[in-house]
Amino acid sequence: MMDDSDNEDIVGMTVESVAENSPTCQYENRLLRQPCQGSLHFGSTYVSRVLNGDNAYCNEKFRVNKQVFYKLCDILQTKGLLCHTNAMRIEEQLAIFLFRIGNDQVKDLVVQELFQRSGKEINHYFRSVLTAILKVAKYIIREPSEDDTPEEIMNNPELFPYFMNCMGTIEITYLPIKVDVEQTRFCNRKGLISQKVMGACSFDFQFHYILAGWEGAASDLQVLMSALDNKFLIPKGTMHFYDTSIYFGTYLLTYSKGDH
Repeated sequence: MMDDSDNEDIVGMTVESVAENSPTCQYENRLLRQPCQGSLHFGSTYVSRVLNGDNAYCNEKFRVNKQVFYKLCDILQTKGLLCHTNAMRIEEQLAIFLFRIGNDQVKDLVVQELFQRSGKEINHYFRSVLTAILKVAKYIIREPSEDDTPEEIMNNPELFPYFMNCMGTIEITYLPIKVDVEQTRFCNRKGLISQKVMGACSFDFQFHYILAGWEGAASDLQVLMSALDNKFLIPKGTMHFYDTSIYFGTYLLTYSKGDH
């Protein structure tokens, strides 16, 4: 979560070079701005309509209110992580990213039509914004501490105080994919081509961590150990539920499904 002091600190961290002169921006400026399907309207028209509407409409489309949207644009530009190009302004770049991650059931063709951009442009700017977000995440995301007992635990006498330090749950599941080579590695125990994805989320459905990319044939333990090697950190003194186990930072306590 961001507060005003955090925002001021982040915005204050300026870069000496002008963003428009960076190699990335020079490359992006060479992208031609051409509408899809012969339309006379670009994605900027749609973005302007959303941002000129009320906060509820912006929340519905981009999953953030207008103040947060503009603040994030300012942070990414001030730190030199994103820049306006001849092809697309920062606002539209961020809008594409937020719309895409906030509407995962929407097909790529729908996103292309909505923003009047080619699939190549959509993917290029999505990756650019994702890279930028990852670089500022450590400044604007506050990790939970052992003092942050979730309300779902605090208000349940059957769980509190026994699980007062439980921050959420871990789930490892299959997601169907299409692969051209090495399909055997991605074939799970049900015979489906898939990848394994691990997610850790709080009781109010806020994700703390996601790890994707493991082949369907991998075991849950392999995925969990990989997550621990890839910056999946649980604050000292807290824990997460995981299937038939409870994960305590450095220890994994297992129990049978019949235990209470």
